[in-house]
Amino acid sequence: MAAEPFAVEISGIDGLLLENASAALALPNGLVRDGQVEPTWAQRFARQSQGKVAKSLEPFGYYRPAVKTTLEPIEKGTFLLRVDVDPGKPVRVVSLSVALNGEGKEQKILRQWIGAYPLAVGDALRHDLHESWKGDWLVKAADLGFLDARFTAEQILVSIEHNSAQIDLRMETGPLYRFGATTFTDGNGFPDRFLQRYLAYSAGEAFSETKVARTQANFFDADLFHSANIRVDRSLSSGLQVPVNVELVPLPRYQLRPGVGYGTDTGGRVSLRFRNNNLLSLGHRLESDLLFAERRKAAVGRYLMPVGIQIDNLMTFILEYQEEQLDTYQNRALTSGVMLTQSLLRNLKLSLYLNLSQEYFRFADEDGKTTTLVMPGVRLVKRRWKMIGQGRAASGYSWKLEVRGASTSLGSDVSLLQALVGGHLIVPITSGQKLVLRSEGGTTLQSDFDDVPASMRFFAGGGQSVRGHAYKSLGPTDRDGDVIGGRHLAVASIELEQPLSEKWAAAIFYDCGNAFDNLSDYDLVQSAGVGVLRHTPVGSIRIDLARQLDGKERYRVHLGVGFQW
Repeated sequence: MAAEPFAVEISGIDGLLLENASAALALPNGLVRDGQVEPTWAQRFARQSQGKVAKSLEPFGYYRPAVKTTLEPIEKGTFLLRVDVDPGKPVRVVSLSVALNGEGKEQKILRQWIGAYPLAVGDALRHDLHESWKGDWLVKAADLGFLDARFTAEQILVSIEHNSAQIDLRMETGPLYRFGATTFTDGNGFPDRFLQRYLAYSAGEAFSETKVARTQANFFDADLFHSANIRVDRSLSSGLQVPVNVELVPLPRYQLRPGVGYGTDTGGRVSLRFRNNNLLSLGHRLESDLLFAERRKAAVGRYLMPVGIQIDNLMTFILEYQEEQLDTYQNRALTSGVMLTQSLLRNLKLSLYLNLSQEYFRFADEDGKTTTLVMPGVRLVKRRWKMIGQGRAASGYSWKLEVRGASTSLGSDVSLLQALVGGHLIVPITSGQKLVLRSEGGTTLQSDFDDVPASMRFFAGGGQSVRGHAYKSLGPTDRDGDVIGGRHLAVASIELEQPLSEKWAAAIFYDCGNAFDNLSDYDLVQSAGVGVLRHTPVGSIRIDLARQLDGKERYRVHLGVGFQW
């Protein structure tokens, strides 16, 4: 410290007291010039430091500290200021009165907030805690709709002679304000009935800044708007009704998004997505996706129609063609369906669907088959992520539960019942590290498995399954040793990700799992390895090197690269 032109050394206190005293003794501008300090200015600062330190301790209840300062010259133009502090005894609270009046005096949350006042009789007086609580109380009252909440009385009577403090607080909530009418300004012609779905409040509800902020987040998450500026002008209030104006800057109504990439599972790929964000000016959406990859081709069309007043409540009509040509099987499938999605609780969605599909499939050298399925199903999905960038989650979880089935009595060629579960958990550890857990499972009830199409069978292996093995290369085999898929699936993975920089990260992982036909007799294949990730604004790059742990000592590289514009 003596090597600085003017150094300060404080002793006798620590923690918050030391922190506040150090801030009070911050050097003023101009004290140090050309690396030196004028002796006259150094002596003046030393004299002032006693009062500054004493004042800095008052917020913590210490009104009579003993502060001793010593100014020591070190070299020409350099000084060390030693400050020795004896804080003495703190002022303590001897009486406390906190009262609440006004229309909101029976509000449970406000009364609980009063009960949480941070000081009690016998405590050392803490002005910092007192001021923080006051500010938080006003924010909480305003968020409950009491926009005129104020303190009608606030007294802290301090007796330095007796080391005592008497606190008297009286709050007045004022009247309850409510949301008035909401008007919208946008350039894409969305109907008001559609935009009302994104409001986190209704007209007549108690006004809440939290609900205003949630409304803004809803518009942002809709992926329909560049921005949403919400203006609340109390000067335009009619009575106690607060009007709200939402000024929206929409994304283009028509969007075209090409993409290119490569994945070890699919090979090279190109994609194209088209969206009409406001079909017929009704807030309906039309989407189409085209994918052309070495091992997979797909064309999907979706018509999404809002249902009811909840954001996530949708009726979706789907028409889809998919084709896969893998080492394990070949198939072509045409599917049409309808799905109703309902939001049950926050982040929890229920989907009911009915699909009609016809699929041609062939395993190895076997003759091909065509199977028609009429399949109703139900799916529960919950997601909760904390994002740190586009497509990057810092923490959170998701899980899925799905049950689907088909019956010959409904026109299907085969009867079956399937249940599928899956989960994903990201747990932050420290210094940006995170633990990534993944699991997937499924089971099938069906007597004649030969007629079950390839897309309904379970396989394991690949970059999103058990790494170290080729895509869909694990599962039951026929007499010739060719993989034909199984009735059941169990896959799990644990991965530790370590950031190397803002855009780069490394990972180590362990995978296990397999597809099988018998729940009492199965073999879980294991693998482990390391990976490198690169995040970019338009996509990500990941390379994994995995080693099989079944004694064969085989290594496999899994590469995933994808970019969209």
